[in-house]
Amino acid sequence: MMRRTPGILILLLLAVPALGQSLKGMRKEFARVGDNAVPATVVVKSTENSGPGGSTGVIIHPDGYVLSDADATIVMSRDAAGKVTKRHTVDAIIKLPAPDHRTFLAEVLKRDPETDTTLLRITDPVKKLPFVPLGTSDALKVGAFNITIGNAFGSGNEGEPALSLGCVSALIKRDALGGGKYQMIYTSAAVNPGSNGGPSLDAEGRLVGIVSTWERDPASPFRTLGKVTPIDLIRASFATLDCFAKVFPDPRMMKARSDEAAVLEDAFSIIARHTYPSVACIEVTRKEGTKLTKKIRNPLLGRVKGVPPFVEVPRYQGPYSGVVYAKDGLILTCSENLWAYASIESITVHLSDGRSLPGKVRARDGYRQFALIEVEANDLIPLPPATKKDLEVGRFALAIGNPFGDQPQEAPLFTFGVVSGVHRLSRDMDAIQTDAGLVDSMVGGALVTLSGKFLGLSLMTNPEYYGRNSGIGFAIPLSAMEKSLPQLLRGKDVMPGYLGIGMPITNERGQMVFSSVAPKGPAGKAGLKARDILLEVDGRKARHFKTVAEFIDYAKARGPGQTLRLKVSRGAGEAELEIILGSPPER
Repeated sequence: MMRRTPGILILLLLAVPALGQSLKGMRKEFARVGDNAVPATVVVKSTENSGPGGSTGVIIHPDGYVLSDADATIVMSRDAAGKVTKRHTVDAIIKLPAPDHRTFLAEVLKRDPETDTTLLRITDPVKKLPFVPLGTSDALKVGAFNITIGNAFGSGNEGEPALSLGCVSALIKRDALGGGKYQMIYTSAAVNPGSNGGPSLDAEGRLVGIVSTWERDPASPFRTLGKVTPIDLIRASFATLDCFAKVFPDPRMMKARSDEAAVLEDAFSIIARHTYPSVACIEVTRKEGTKLTKKIRNPLLGRVKGVPPFVEVPRYQGPYSGVVYAKDGLILTCSENLWAYASIESITVHLSDGRSLPGKVRARDGYRQFALIEVEANDLIPLPPATKKDLEVGRFALAIGNPFGDQPQEAPLFTFGVVSGVHRLSRDMDAIQTDAGLVDSMVGGALVTLSGKFLGLSLMTNPEYYGRNSGIGFAIPLSAMEKSLPQLLRGKDVMPGYLGIGMPITNERGQMVFSSVAPKGPAGKAGLKARDILLEVDGRKARHFKTVAEFIDYAKARGPGQTLRLKVSRGAGEAELEIILGSPPER
């Protein structure tokens, strides 16, 4: 059912005629960007701040004009009652990076909180300082390379600024006239507090924006991505200054220098736009009073004494992503997007062409963590399936999401990385690991190859514990989903059997010991107790299961309503139990 016309091949042949050769030249191009931009990336702080830290800034004119964030020159103080107050000074210190370390005095020309930027001018005598030329954010494309640089890490003696390479993940349009096309740039390049106020560059080393911060709002579909204020919006905010024409020259005068990186950028951009119609936005409404938190393993467990083993964290509530499976209205998404399933009142599917359609769940696979949603349509566009060769470690993997609801953008939410590994997480759950940066709204979206073939559904596993954008993202392979899709197409759920036990442990004799048992769960009702030692399973010796995971997989495979017979050792005696497996509780 996953078929598509070969038009993408024609587009790629036009865009990447010499991709292999181009990759060899990209290293020199990125090195050139760093050689030029690093010396111009500075630390900016108030003259009243004698300690470490400050904001990052970037010199944009050889006469000493510097752009930074709106917190440049901030001073914080605490009164006797402990109340913290913030203010800004009009004078600043500009410190060049290593190995130069020269320090200059500067004045604030204008601070603009709306764009989160400050323009400063060095007042000490200077001669032709290193600077970054200005580009235009209006020319950016989703999938284009993006480089961020930070230099204020609070260490006092900062070394050379740190560079991070990513891509333009989303471009948010402006409604107002003037100030360029975009209100915000989201980047997959790493952004942290030390990057705030630093430059955001294109592959040619031109300034396309100033790093504002990273998205912190748990409800945002762009959470953890870097936020960059577009340079064209910044230009407009400083247009009334006397020095405007000198400091902000017409970007059309800039001659393009990048050849090699542009080839791969074009490929990314083509794939992003071409796959966008196959990735849907899914909005879910739930009954009033639905619990909006979930319990996760405490990230501090084992590191800090006395912390509880589990903590409650807010749930991401959408919008989510889905992938077209068949032209006649079938869409795949991850089960994670359907949490609190019994509370769901409605599902709306938004397509990239602007259509919004009511959807309903046809069936779910609880083993492989995906679901099939259907809508009334017969003209959807599936993606072509990837091959086994496409799953080789090291190949490009592009993550495509659609969090835009009924306001579709020109291109999807996009990040890139590689296939990091292919794992067997359990007997029935294979997974593709990728370092393509994933955010909550991309879960259920597509992981595709550089030629636009469908690898699998994007999935984050325990991101609160492992860390978001930590390089630990997964995808459910299409080949794994196809094992149960015939059953789901018939409208029948595929659910694992549920025991109601904690993960067993292994004692010094290599025997499985039940560490905890839920009293009201299927195992607890059948009489299983904590500290029971497993002897037999359905008449077979427990040693038949080489690992605890194998035993758990075996139990799950029996399915709800099936009987599992156990023999256990309890104290000086033994007990035989018949457990009628239940359905897993809704998450």
